[in-house]
Amino acid sequence: MNFFLITGLYRSGTTLLEKFLFQHPSVSIASQPYPSFYHLVKKRFNESQNISSIYPINTRLDNEYYEMKDFIGFLNHFRLNEAGKLNSGFESSLHFNHVFVDLFKQLQLTAGKGLITNETIYAGSKEILCEDFIGTLLENGVRVIHIVRDPRDVLCSAALGKEYTGKTRPLLYTIRMWRKSVAFRIQYAAHPLYYSVRYEDLVKYPKATLKELAGFMNIPEIELQPKLLDQQGNIWKSNSSFVQSELISSSSIGKYKEILNANTISYVNTLCAPELKYLDYECDDIKDLKEVFDGFIEPFPIDHDLFQQDYSVSEMNQTIEIKRAGLLKGAGLSHKEIEKYYQFELVYKIF
Repeated sequence: MNFFLITGLYRSGTTLLEKFLFQHPSVSIASQPYPSFYHLVKKRFNESQNISSIYPINTRLDNEYYEMKDFIGFLNHFRLNEAGKLNSGFESSLHFNHVFVDLFKQLQLTAGKGLITNETIYAGSKEILCEDFIGTLLENGVRVIHIVRDPRDVLCSAALGKEYTGKTRPLLYTIRMWRKSVAFRIQYAAHPLYYSVRYEDLVKYPKATLKELAGFMNIPEIELQPKLLDQQGNIWKSNSSFVQSELISSSSIGKYKEILNANTISYVNTLCAPELKYLDYECDDIKDLKEVFDGFIEPFPIDHDLFQQDYSVSEMNQTIEIKRAGLLKGAGLSHKEIEKYYQFELVYKIF
């Protein structure tokens, strides 16, 4: 059996990609069956590194930084104890003596019960915010399918689709998680077991994109169905925050232009300019960092208790963002300093 994972930032199109793959007879895929597994593993690692953050899966920026090689090493030796298994509701059949990647494979098979047939070649799942695990999975022969989307549409979709993402987070937090996701795309773009797609290409050119994806997985071409089925056999209606439909539509692309004001768009463009340009997204009206901070007001009320109301403009976060931008003009920087702000040296060099 071959194994794979679909991941990406919330509201980036992971569910649509999952539903496309679910239609294929060679593929068994579950939708977010064990998010607590990844949270538990990352929490244990953070504890070992004395890292404190709002969520176990964090921005890896500034004081949340850790060496990726250390995390990969941790995963290669991670063992699940009885308390961890019980607290997270994992299947009792999981083996304690198995390391992370073996536990991952077990969970894919468990989640695929009733879906796996004699035709099944791949067993996998879709989980958001699992970029940190990409390196380890790839090293152990697991394919990773990674989707990214215009951050401005992500921000609007997250705020307007709270039933999918929970309480509203500060804009800057989502920006940082988006930039992190893009960094992983850059870092692993050349790996033969890694495939990344933009949401916009998936919905505008689904047939061509699915043909490319089938080639990556070495399976017969994925037929573009007029309507998609979910894992319960029902016709799936998109979980779009804009327009729910049984049909695949590109109408949500660029919706942010109708929702966000000019100052907010400028804020995002300025903080994400290198990433936006790298991904060929429209990026104009870039301003001085201090100017965008001075004129910024959260477009959506923050109702998430774990975040400060001024997170997006606080003095501490302004300092971090100004330093991050300034590093692109520097020279002779240490590996650690580069990765604390750009995730990987390769990302820094490209920008």
